[in-house]
Amino acid sequence: MTKARRYFEANQDVLNKLVDTKYSEEDLSRDPSLTAIFDNKQLASLREELDTADLLLVPARFDLVPKFGRTFGYSEFRLYDLGSGSMIFTSSRNMNINIGDEEGRGLMAGALIDRSTSDFEELYLNK
Repeated sequence: MTKARRYFEANQDVLNKLVDTKYSEEDLSRDPSLTAIFDNKQLASLREELDTADLLLVPARFDLVPKFGRTFGYSEFRLYDLGSGSMIFTSSRNMNINIGDEEGRGLMAGALIDRSTSDFEELYLNK
């Protein structure tokens, strides 16, 4: 994990490409891949730096906004197969709760992460 963190800190362009890539419904139906985001050299470098990893989880967006005594949250996670480059899974959620400030932010963060995990489990693990 430390090695991956150092890699992304030193290669902000790679991280930005992962996070900034937007997919339409049509794009998602065409099996998006890391090969469409990176050139061969960047993808080889990413695979080399994450040598023991088979998967890459990208928190593409994670917003927590306390407002008017409520907390609004949005998350988008993507899971890629590093071997093939294919996107395995994507999940996005837009939620709000009736609790604001730091307590609301903490609860919302947990809820968004839990929902993404539940989506993945429902699709892939509970069959």
